[in-house]
Amino acid sequence: MLSADQISAYRRDGFVVARDVLPSGEIAALRAEEERLWSEAAVDLEREGIFWRKHETLGRVADRLDPVCTISKPFAAVAEDARMKAIATCVLGASGAFFKDKLITKPPGTDGYGLHYDYAYWTGLGVPPDEFVTLSLALDASDEANGGVELFSGLQAKVLPPSREDPFDLDPAFVVGMKSRVPELAAGDVLVFHSRVPHRSAPNRSDRARRVYIATYMHARHAGRAHPYDPERRKIVYRALARENV
Repeated sequence: MLSADQISAYRRDGFVVARDVLPSGEIAALRAEEERLWSEAAVDLEREGIFWRKHETLGRVADRLDPVCTISKPFAAVAEDARMKAIATCVLGASGAFFKDKLITKPPGTDGYGLHYDYAYWTGLGVPPDEFVTLSLALDASDEANGGVELFSGLQAKVLPPSREDPFDLDPAFVVGMKSRVPELAAGDVLVFHSRVPHRSAPNRSDRARRVYIATYMHARHAGRAHPYDPERRKIVYRALARENV
């Protein structure tokens, strides 16, 4: 699924784009499933697994389902899809095992995410950062206007200072003047990125949603070792991170 040049780009930059991973018919079916999930969620938007973001006119909106594999067979099937796992295997250098997923909707007017890298949330699991990879499947076209992801190249080998406001975020002053890119994605493309590549997203200032399905994989030797949705496991992870950021 990835060429030698793409794998080299991933090693150098910490991210790469795989084009046309899922065809339009499958993407249309996933969009319909996304709409069904939110229709069901509307009955109780305060339940566990629904996350909110600031909105410029509404105050806040329900923007994320995390996890989604536990409530949707179609998205669970994408997580285990041979095309997705082949990409993960390419960059991990070994069979990739599914770790976790989420579905982000980001309708027009929704705020973005601050500078962070995902490994901050998984440090306490004892899995090396190089042995995670995240695949973000675009369900809509994504660009700067609708709050596409901005990634900072070549920093995945560094441990960056946390933000004073939130230990799970990074200090944005560190990346001032650094090379970054907002990849333009078509629906069906996949943004592949390292667990330690710094990234953030701006608010969606367009009239288009930016729906993405995000699945993270780990080296197969860690499969079954930790489950991110286990409440006790979460406590261990957060305690470990708190100790590191004291």
